[in-house]
Amino acid sequence: MTPRRGMTLYEIVLSLAILFGSMAVMAGMIATGSRAATQSRLRTKAAILCQTKLAEIVAGAEPMTATSGGSLADPATSGDVLAGWSWDLGVTQGDLRTDLVRLEVTVRHSGENGESDAASTLIRYVRSPAVYEAAAQLEAENSAEEQGVE
Repeated sequence: MTPRRGMTLYEIVLSLAILFGSMAVMAGMIATGSRAATQSRLRTKAAILCQTKLAEIVAGAEPMTATSGGSLADPATSGDVLAGWSWDLGVTQGDLRTDLVRLEVTVRHSGENGESDAASTLIRYVRSPAVYEAAAQLEAENSAEEQGVE
């Protein structure tokens, strides 16, 4: 009996099953990678927006009062409101010293599905504005007394 050349139907069906099975596994890996990339991008943007908002508060552009659910403006597009992004600010008296204020800024993204949610929180201790106001008032009083003496 001479050996046959070519492939049998069984071998073709088996090779197609292996091909489609590996394609299904690779599609799942691509979807997982895409979700991870989106989550990473959102977390990075949340961290940057959190740092920006905290810098605005410390600089005095935003009031140092507790806020919840504020909308965020995109610094890259001259202040357009970012859809799905919000921020909260917690202000408490410092734990270590009485002249410190604890600022806790949280930035959140709420997407349509639970897979694209991200948040970032930063805590910073700053000197209480009351300390600066008291120093300015004392300086004004000292200046007034010096002008009155001369």
